[in-house]
Amino acid sequence: MLEETPENQTNEDERIKLDKIVKTLFELSPQAIIGSINEFFNRNYKPEEVSIEILSNNFLRAEFNFDEIDADILLSINKVKYHIEIQTLNDTKMQIRIFEYGLYIGKGNAYLDEDEVMNIHIPQQAVIFLEENKNIKNQKVRIIYPNGESIMYEIPTIRLWQYSSNELIDKQMYNLLPLIIFKYRKKLQSIIKSKRNAIFKEQQISQLTEGLKNTIKELNMDLKDLIDNETISDNDIHGILLAITNLTEYLNHNFIKEENLNVEVIKMTKTLYDPEIEKKGIEKGIEKGIERGIEIGLERGKIELLYKRFKLSIPEIAEELDISIEHVTEIVKSFN
Repeated sequence: MLEETPENQTNEDERIKLDKIVKTLFELSPQAIIGSINEFFNRNYKPEEVSIEILSNNFLRAEFNFDEIDADILLSINKVKYHIEIQTLNDTKMQIRIFEYGLYIGKGNAYLDEDEVMNIHIPQQAVIFLEENKNIKNQKVRIIYPNGESIMYEIPTIRLWQYSSNELIDKQMYNLLPLIIFKYRKKLQSIIKSKRNAIFKEQQISQLTEGLKNTIKELNMDLKDLIDNETISDNDIHGILLAITNLTEYLNHNFIKEENLNVEVIKMTKTLYDPEIEKKGIEKGIEKGIERGIEIGLERGKIELLYKRFKLSIPEIAEELDISIEHVTEIVKSFN
């Protein structure tokens, strides 16, 4: 076990923050996340046909002195449970952990059937590896019974670095777009750990930082298209931009350490988000104004017909149309 030091605590804090950023991306609307679910689990859900619930991911192990374990993401989609683990680095014990999570998730609804057999439903499970590593294998668990029989449990293994932003958009995996910039982490970490001289390191980090900025600009253009086409909601766009900003802060704090980078990225995202949302607000306002204008025109036409042609009094018109006498009086005055 690692000795608890300020450095270890900082690394743990950063890992927790990174996990939270990724988890929030699965709290967006069905329009933003359902493409990822379809890709991971070979489903064909339609956003408008699903009901998604975020489930508690915390479990107490009574047999281990009530030790707590936390799964990363646990969703219920149309009453089917989906469990997703997020991995930054390769972990040779991932298969055991995810199988253990599956058992604890299944225990929550375990039941004895009519033959007194305990039934435990393991959720649909997948592992997402964020960072490129050739040593990552497809996650499999072979369960061997005392009689020698065995079954193979295969867990979908997602290598996120293999997806370009265009592929994520084509597959409607919009919630994972911010993670495109995570590919810079390994490159930056490699430079920091290298034994090259400080000036050369600084030049390489500067080049990667420019690449990071260009990637964010490209993501902003992709998001602008999603805004223009109303593909996902304003809240989804806000959540995605917030993740991009937080991931940039993470990279900057740990590797780049450029004083103005965070502010520059925030300005880039605000330049995209604020005008587009304002424009949509104006367009919606115009639509509502037109609708209201039509309503007012129809109401005025009804009052004019009842007053001029059918010679009804103002109180009679008010009662007929279920509106106030004062309002009818005001419109009748305008006729003259």
